[in-house]
Amino acid sequence: MKSNNSLIRLNEKSCTNCQSCIAACSYGALTFDVYPQFDFEACTLCNACVDTCPNNALHLYIPEDRYNQELIKDGDTIWVVVELNHGRILPVVFELIAEANRLSIQYRQPKKVVALLMGEHSEYLIDHLFKYGTDQVYYAHHPRLNLQLDEDYASVLADLAIKHAPSIILVGATSFGKAVSARAAALLHTGLTADCTALHIDPQSENLIQTRPTFGGNLIASIETKRHRPQMASVRQAVMKTLEPNPKAKGETIKISIPDDLLLSNVQIIRNEIRNTIFSLSDAQVIVAGGKGMKTKANFDYLNELASLLGGQVGGSRVAVDKGWITHDKQIGMTGLSVSPKLYIACGISGQIQHMSAVTSSDTIIAINNDPDAPIFQYAQFGILGNVEEILPLLIAELKMGEKMVDVFQFEL
Repeated sequence: MKSNNSLIRLNEKSCTNCQSCIAACSYGALTFDVYPQFDFEACTLCNACVDTCPNNALHLYIPEDRYNQELIKDGDTIWVVVELNHGRILPVVFELIAEANRLSIQYRQPKKVVALLMGEHSEYLIDHLFKYGTDQVYYAHHPRLNLQLDEDYASVLADLAIKHAPSIILVGATSFGKAVSARAAALLHTGLTADCTALHIDPQSENLIQTRPTFGGNLIASIETKRHRPQMASVRQAVMKTLEPNPKAKGETIKISIPDDLLLSNVQIIRNEIRNTIFSLSDAQVIVAGGKGMKTKANFDYLNELASLLGGQVGGSRVAVDKGWITHDKQIGMTGLSVSPKLYIACGISGQIQHMSAVTSSDTIIAINNDPDAPIFQYAQFGILGNVEEILPLLIAELKMGEKMVDVFQFEL
């Protein structure tokens, strides 16, 4: 066995110099000189070379002084971290509770679904969490937690995870959720997959398989945390369906008093100011989106007018953002937002998987495209074949005359 301080080790006796590992490396971290040579400045420990080697001549070496812990035994719970916005539970939390229930039944021995609620005077939310599928609620209360500072949330989350050993922790991939989960994962010395779009349990290993887009949405990565627990993932909003609420559902509440010395943030709130803001595109019930087929930024005026008549919002594909026709915060797709409106009108959008994976939860999709072979028509419930520059003015004129499209297609908005 070749001895060095690297994290990838080569067994020269097993190596046949086939160079398959060099071809597998996407980062140029491997070269060949008698045997494979590693550039550990470029290496990201993606493990591709190890997985590719046909002779098992490579393996990932984990020194004990770097990971001073053994494989942690799986706990019997799946946690969902509850995020609030002015006293209301964000929709992504209910999506995660539903997903936690779906994951639970994929185990040979189902796990309990636990919601972690932090704050003070938030008891009124507990029954709501039970109605949407939670078995237990850990209610961590302290007045400072109402400020929702990511350092404090992460410290409490990590402390409780060490004490109660959840198998999985799920967090919404909001800006706040990403900050909390990253800090908590560092405190727990465990892995974290951010911005996931799908989750499932491997039937053999019973590890959580976490799926997320990578390389600008051109590839889908499946990530597994084999060695450490808890397994942590932040999940995009609007990619998973909530459960139907059960008004009679009950569960167990465990109240936890948080000591002052566990709250680590030095941030002080000088003033709170609530401004009138437009709802996030992820929350919109009607979305009119444009793509490459819109041809010009000026044609987005049609989309703005149509969305206004329908009480919706305007979004766009990555091409529309790259061309400067719409801002990045309105981008829909793997590298943008995931949405699940009741009505999605796609105008001049071809329907590539990078875009459609973020809209397939929509109740109804209407596609307008002049290409009869466009993939978008495979997803749409209603398709209009033609030029958007001709069709959109006609739709707008009909709506202005009082002909409600929502009535024609019997949408319940």
